[in-house]
Amino acid sequence: EEEPQPSDEDDLRNARVVAEADGALHPTLYGLMVFGKSPQMHPQTGNFWIKCAAYAGADRASGDILVGDAKGRLVEQAQRALGWMEALGRTETYDDIFRQERPLIPRKTLREALVNAVAHRDYALTGHLTECRNVGQSTMICGY
Repeated sequence: EEEPQPSDEDDLRNARVVAEADGALHPTLYGLMVFGKSPQMHPQTGNFWIKCAAYAGADRASGDILVGDAKGRLVEQAQRALGWMEALGRTETYDDIFRQERPLIPRKTLREALVNAVAHRDYALTGHLTECRNVGQSTMICGY
């Protein structure tokens, strides 16, 4: 015998993807950021993306040489920022005549830092910005 299952609407409510307002279901902030088609098109979520920047010198005042935006759903933001950071370059080592390239930061480490930044972003602050920044020999992922 089959166990009773919640309706799709109840399932979405229980997962906090939608909430009822004025007698209709509307996406929650979570629902928009995880499942929305274009999350940054809404005023409440317009600033929830990752700014990617690489600077020429030892500090941010030296001017940026490369800037990018990682927008979209939360997973897409992390994927785009990860790809952007990996494209910044690699280190080279030589073993005899063979060259070996490695990313500046191990992919697993960078992915973990990006996912944490997105997951722990302060979604209560509409103007909260997450930035992935490469300055000289340093890479920083921060929110402010």
